[in-house]
Amino acid sequence: MTLKVTVESFGLETLWLKQVEFLAASKQRFPNICFLGGQGSGKTIIGLLQVLFECLNPENRGAAFGVFAPTYRQSYRIHARRLLGMLESYERHHGHSLLRRYHKSEQILQLRGGAEIWLLSFAKDIDRLRGLEIGAGAYADEIEQVSDPVGAWNLIKGRVRGPGTNRSWCTTTPRGWRGVPKLFSTIISEDIEKKGRCDSHFMTIAKSYDNPYLTDEILSDWKRSMS
Repeated sequence: MTLKVTVESFGLETLWLKQVEFLAASKQRFPNICFLGGQGSGKTIIGLLQVLFECLNPENRGAAFGVFAPTYRQSYRIHARRLLGMLESYERHHGHSLLRRYHKSEQILQLRGGAEIWLLSFAKDIDRLRGLEIGAGAYADEIEQVSDPVGAWNLIKGRVRGPGTNRSWCTTTPRGWRGVPKLFSTIISEDIEKKGRCDSHFMTIAKSYDNPYLTDEILSDWKRSMS
């Protein structure tokens, strides 16, 4: 199954350049990836799509994957709904479901093949995540919304312990030169200076204006109403 067919079967439009760049970095096996994007750049949906790709990876059979949002409301209203919508679209396209069971009370999606998706939040009481063990990997959305994004990122990454591919990525809107984007940029720059490349971290930067699916009317309205 080609990437384009897979994307369409999940109910998504053809990916644009920065989303493809993000997935390409995932295929190159970077263990840490950051999608730094403006509003409407498609960062959350590509982060969730990569979660599903990871869950379908045979290496992650029987492992759990953590999807982290700053708040429970974001986890339930955005991540859960979008993942369920993508899985429903896949079932309509292919005639069979990837979803075995959705445990709504625990916010766990069990997929056929054995992988699980745990929907979690981290802003209110991040310390409760200590001791949590996730095998396949972790995806943190809007990591810059908390007061200590680097601390939150490191704690979430620390929950990822095999078996599985053991990879982590985040997507976030920038809040100045700080936090996780600064961390990634510093590591990448230092590694390139020392050895000519960076094998551990990758960051792609996407502007709202670059997304071909955002109309001029939407962008003009945002420009008038937002700082």
